[in-house]
Amino acid sequence: MQIRKFKTRQDCEAAVQAQKAVWGLEDIDLLPAHFIIAANDFAEQWGAFERGKLAAIAFAYPSGGGYMLHMLGVLPKHRGKGLGFKLLDAVTKSLKKQGVKKLFWTFDPFDFANSHLYFNKTGALGTKVMFDYYGRLRSAHHGKLPTHRLFAELDLTAPPKKFKKQTESLLPMNEADIRKPGVKNAAKILDKFFKEADALISKGYFAAGINFDKQSEGAKLIFKK
Repeated sequence: MQIRKFKTRQDCEAAVQAQKAVWGLEDIDLLPAHFIIAANDFAEQWGAFERGKLAAIAFAYPSGGGYMLHMLGVLPKHRGKGLGFKLLDAVTKSLKKQGVKKLFWTFDPFDFANSHLYFNKTGALGTKVMFDYYGRLRSAHHGKLPTHRLFAELDLTAPPKKFKKQTESLLPMNEADIRKPGVKNAAKILDKFFKEADALISKGYFAAGINFDKQSEGAKLIFKK
């Protein structure tokens, strides 16, 4: 598996198809090839390639004095190989060499694999709740539910913060289950968790980790201050 920045038009075109495979996005919600090509001079656009074929993507663009990780996704048949972490590591190392101080992103903590990667493996902190950030996306992956997100920050220069207090908030089911057709009160479950997270963050807590509940299908998001 080769981890490298995009080099060719073919890389950029393959990234459009990868978005469909990872998130099931319709054409209106896709990042188009011509934008990926135009952004390649200033953006961090990386891929994992197996025998020349794209297996995973990572896109990060300048934003707010740092870089915004806009997309990080692994094609279904390549999951479980640690490619998400390898791509994120490649992006952060590249940014550090350039003197960039912060990397930001938004994500759904109900995706337990992403929460584990972003919090437990990288040490990022969730600093803000973004309610219905993308609106209702046209994809089976999102299930026409609100796209509430946590805004996360990774400081690329400072040592990890030290905390004195900790609390938890329950994630009763994972993203795949909550978005299945016919799940009762799915939107209410999402609203409840994100309102709790917003309240904790307003009290000075940071989202900082995830614990998987071995007794159920859920998990607990850790908040610290």
